[in-house]
Amino acid sequence: MIQIVYLIAGVILLPLLAAWVFTHLEYHIGRKALRIRLFGITLRRVSLLNIQRVSKRKPKFAENWVNTFKVSHRRLAIHRKSGLIRALVITPRHRYVFLKDLQAAINRCNSAAGEQPMDINEEEQEEMRVEEKDSQVN
Repeated sequence: MIQIVYLIAGVILLPLLAAWVFTHLEYHIGRKALRIRLFGITLRRVSLLNIQRVSKRKPKFAENWVNTFKVSHRRLAIHRKSGLIRALVITPRHRYVFLKDLQAAINRCNSAAGEQPMDINEEEQEEMRVEEKDSQVN
């Protein structure tokens, strides 16, 4: 009887624990790399020199490093220049602020390495302006 109680408690508590841990992923932009951390421990590191482009559209195949259950308005897809799985999906809280900071860090890193700076395409710049205006109104 006690084993059944432990089994039921485990079935209930394990998904709750997994969901709690899942929501504590953090994204940190360093001088040389984008780091994905859980409680301060780096789980994934992507070199800023290896980032080809960043978009908000969902790629077909990607590593998913999301920290929310509602992904649609927070998704950023990072496309790398090399690797087996080249796309990486993250969900920062303020995606356009994070995108701007990430691109500034990529441009700093690329200019130090003598490469071309990265730029946002015009369509995404317009969407950023619209969402910033909407957030200022609310």
